[in-house]
Amino acid sequence: MLAAPCLVWLAACSGSSHGQPGADGVSVAPSSEVRQGQSGAVLTVQRRAGGLSRASRADLEDLKVAIDPESTDERLLVNVTVPHGAAPGPRTFTLETPSGTITQPSAVEVTPITVGPAGDDASLGTKSSPFRSLKQALLVAGAGDTCLLQNGTYAATSGETWGYTLPDPLTIEGESFAQTILEGPEQTSPGERGADTPALAPSAALSLAQLSLTGFDVAVAATGPAQLSLQDVVIDGKSGVVAEGPGSSVKLTRGSLDASDFAVRLGDTCSGCSLSIDSTTLTESGEGPVVQVSKAAQQSQLSLTQAQIVGGVLVLDPTATLSVTGGMLTGGGVAPGLDFAGAMLEANGSAFRAASAPYGLSLRSGTSSLSDATVEGNQYGIYQLGGSSKVRGSKISGYASIGIYFATGNMDLGTATEAGNNTFVGGGGNAYGLYVDTNTSPPTCSNTSFDGMVPDPGMVQAGIDLLFAPGEYVLAATKTITFFRVP
Repeated sequence: MLAAPCLVWLAACSGSSHGQPGADGVSVAPSSEVRQGQSGAVLTVQRRAGGLSRASRADLEDLKVAIDPESTDERLLVNVTVPHGAAPGPRTFTLETPSGTITQPSAVEVTPITVGPAGDDASLGTKSSPFRSLKQALLVAGAGDTCLLQNGTYAATSGETWGYTLPDPLTIEGESFAQTILEGPEQTSPGERGADTPALAPSAALSLAQLSLTGFDVAVAATGPAQLSLQDVVIDGKSGVVAEGPGSSVKLTRGSLDASDFAVRLGDTCSGCSLSIDSTTLTESGEGPVVQVSKAAQQSQLSLTQAQIVGGVLVLDPTATLSVTGGMLTGGGVAPGLDFAGAMLEANGSAFRAASAPYGLSLRSGTSSLSDATVEGNQYGIYQLGGSSKVRGSKISGYASIGIYFATGNMDLGTATEAGNNTFVGGGGNAYGLYVDTNTSPPTCSNTSFDGMVPDPGMVQAGIDLLFAPGEYVLAATKTITFFRVP
């Protein structure tokens, strides 16, 4: 058996010699550090006592090995190929011979495909010998690989051309989002070189982590059904993430997207797509909205958890479902905090602000449930154009005109058996908490205050003219509202 510890020496591969003879031991050329997807590494076993030509098995765990025909009895050459997607870490080499088993722990170390500012695209692409450009890393990458970007800036000046298509699945991970930067061209006009060219154009699964992408017209644009995961990623540019293919999913976690156009969009051809935003800040400096779901999309599933969104969320897919938990959705320009035209909305412990928009929350259709929510209006707080809404334990405030404008559909602000416990606080002397318009079903309301006043129990009905209760409600002609007190 080979004496332990085995000698590990590194040698450059030269012609067919695969390194120079030396003392008994195990060596790997050109380096014992190998990357995912690498081929051409040669592991050499030296044993002056011989017997290596009768080896029955060579093994390097999950790596592919083949004994080279140039091997001799004293010098065994093993060609090593690292599969795409191989897990990083050390591998133990085992060689079984008639005279015993040779074992070399940590004979090779698998690393991600690595890129760094001090690298060279002619290098191996390992941690100690990185490439210089992400472009080169992607040329050698395959399904399941990880491209590890060391801190630095990756731009046209370092060999990047962007618009990269990617293997499926792929992970691109930086050392830190503050110092690992993908830098695009300055935003350009339509028709100019670089206009609307995404940094990354995945066709399927892509995970990004610990990165910043800046200066792109589009940061990530999926070209087909894609599963996109961005964790601790910062995007600053014209637009952020676009998903178009059926079945696509976008998941944002603990990052920030600052866009002049939009941050996330589920496009026209999205069917059964999903969007999850968790503990992430999204801002938009234009007219909004910052998050967009196309009217042509189908069966969209959206989840916002502890999200901070400035610029508004627009959901036009009539079959969409949306869950909002915690966080704050703030409007921008004419876009309210949330403009919802989907099938079902559930909001719990969430805040909606109008900012400069006319209202904080627009309900166009579907079934809506608000619990422990706050809505801060401008002219209006909530503008319900249709659908069915249920509001519990929520506060509507800051409106100069109407707290809830109820145009059509159904509204439940509390029933005879379930307290609404809502609060309306207007922003001026001419403000009303609730406006019940002509094309509505009779709303109900219980245990709810309007500027500190709790209406007496009973049904109120307007006559042939509008009925005004100063600071509380307005009823269109012949419309009713029923108030309850729940113990």
